[in-house]
Amino acid sequence: MRHRFALGGTIVASVALLLGWILLSPSPLSAMEQTAEAVRKVKSFQFDSERVYSGPPGSEIRKMWRSGQRSSEIRRMWLSSQSSSKRYRIYWSAGHVRGERLDGDKIISVTIYYPDESELAIQNQRKTYVRTKVPKGAFSPLDFVTSLMKVSGEADEDLGSKQIGQIEARGFRISAEKLDPTGSGGHTAAVWVDPKSKLPILVEIKIGSSHVQRIENFRWDVTLSPELFNPQLPADYIDVTPAPADSNEQVAEIVTALRTYAEVADGRYPTRIDSSLSNVKSQLRAQLGFPMNSWSPEQEGYARYCKAVLGFDTIGKIQRENLHFGYFGQSVGLKDVAKVLMHWERDVGNYRVIYGDLKSETVTEFQLRELLQQN
Repeated sequence: MRHRFALGGTIVASVALLLGWILLSPSPLSAMEQTAEAVRKVKSFQFDSERVYSGPPGSEIRKMWRSGQRSSEIRRMWLSSQSSSKRYRIYWSAGHVRGERLDGDKIISVTIYYPDESELAIQNQRKTYVRTKVPKGAFSPLDFVTSLMKVSGEADEDLGSKQIGQIEARGFRISAEKLDPTGSGGHTAAVWVDPKSKLPILVEIKIGSSHVQRIENFRWDVTLSPELFNPQLPADYIDVTPAPADSNEQVAEIVTALRTYAEVADGRYPTRIDSSLSNVKSQLRAQLGFPMNSWSPEQEGYARYCKAVLGFDTIGKIQRENLHFGYFGQSVGLKDVAKVLMHWERDVGNYRVIYGDLKSETVTEFQLRELLQQN
């Protein structure tokens, strides 16, 4: 769950660190003990978080590559040096967590977690949203509250004092895996606190050799509007929540996708379904009249395209997870009433079949073999 919410781990890592700080058991350092007590009393907070590249500059990495140092680590460093930093704003109150991905002052996307272990993910640029449940067995920010109550630990190092704005802050260093037992290890966090309030004002998490996660602009016990956690979605935003697996609604999503494609492709279906479906999606955009490299929610047919993509993504998921998946779009079209366009195993001995005319039924293994002989 960390990766779904954090868009790479950023948000959950930040929330986990703070909740870990809240629940950290007393250490020999009295200043840290006082900070833990101060944060325990907080009812709500918000902060900004940014993951920035801190490794060698791109020019130096190029020299390393040209000299023969062509390892996967060097390649990762190069890609990281070329990517822009990612900024987030996090809100926490009474078991609710909201994370915003920012581009300047513009909110690109929002992910909200609720105490009932559901989430709402909103993509503002695409004008879409998804409501899902947290997968079983996965950590969410809410899990840390209970799991970290059992954690005991001490600050690994007293960092002394540091001037941050108008405050001469006190600092401590601690290994991040002490607070996040699910982490990959190797991270360290420098926590700087206001000596008067005892509350953190800056956290810097060193991630590997090339990144630093900065958590700053804290606001403690801030009044947060309920609308932050229960936003009113605009009327033109499109619900792309996947239907439950192996349901009639899931089949309807698939049929919608295939029908949309066939209607704009003279009754033909995609000739093949690959793992990424990138070719299918680009072909569909072209057939709907979207510019090759410039399409947006304002274009006519965008909602239709989003619903089709939802169905094709479902097909891709079934293909990846089902060993008995079959697809025959190269030879089966919309007018082929009795031919099998697609099939997959529902359970042992039973198969879901979608025909060329997009009607669907469940058949036995013997019946499927007979149908495929007619293809």
